[in-house]
Amino acid sequence: MNHVTFMQEDHPFSDLWDVDDALRFGSYFNANWDQSFAEHLVDVFELPRRKKIRNFSKGMKSMIKITLGLASKAPVTIMDEPANGLDASMRKTFYDVLLDTYEDSPRLIMLSTHHIDEVEPLCEKSP
Repeated sequence: MNHVTFMQEDHPFSDLWDVDDALRFGSYFNANWDQSFAEHLVDVFELPRRKKIRNFSKGMKSMIKITLGLASKAPVTIMDEPANGLDASMRKTFYDVLLDTYEDSPRLIMLSTHHIDEVEPLCEKSP
């Protein structure tokens, strides 16, 4: 399991956790954890560091899951409905970040989503 990260749609975060707690635990369980990238994503998504995750909106919860999933740099990264709750602008930001991190650290990234039309242009195609 050191090679796989799975971020489910309703990820079970502790009621006590804030963003820094989530990042700390992300680093404990992911051998390829990239703390500087995680910090960058927290800034990009403008996540409030001291607010409890249980009090986040659905979109903010999606953004912390995206941050953990992508900063894991796991060879296999699976994300279940990662764009749920994100407005169109934040979904675009997510897709841009997804492509950038894939170019920097190629790996298998699997997305389960209902936004097929938005995700299709991101996918690699076989000849």
